Amino acid sequence: MKYCAKCKKLNFTDDEKCTCGKKLKDNPSNDVPIALTTVFTTEKDRIKALLDDNGIPNSVQISSEQTAPTSVPGFETAAYTISVPLGFYKRAVDLLVGTSDIKSPENYDDLPESEEQWEEMSLKKRAFVKFFSAIAFLVLVWLCVAGVDFVVDIIDKLFT
Repeated sequence: MKYCAKCKKLNFTDDEKCTCGKKLKDNPSNDVPIALTTVFTTEKDRIKALLDDNGIPNSVQISSEQTAPTSVPGFETAAYTISVPLGFYKRAVDLLVGTSDIKSPENYDDLPESEEQWEEMSLKKRAFVKFFSAIAFLVLVWLCVAGVDFVVDIIDKLFT
């Protein structure tokens, strides 16, 4: 698998150059941004919110190549390119295929699996978190009771 650093697109062929003329790079790392889609202003916010809500890091850049005509003469809306890291590309495609105009790439099965963000907690760490949570809960309950007692004391002094 190769990618173009200029247009941020994946290439699964044996070509040495991208359609934009830039030399393709081999085996990108999972943090390399890959262009997911190019959308216009109205779709940009919806897709960005969907990616953010699902914990997929993304970036939005204005695309100078395209504009969409509007009903107002002389006023075009800009096109935006939404990119995600290669490690999250497959997960982003899975998320957006059913909700927007994005189609699965031809080489979908060759894409790397999405990175998992979570690591298993060690037993010591888990015990510490449980202990600290219990102490924090007890302190919170004590603060609530002390606060209510303080307020009741003030009210009692006002009326006696």
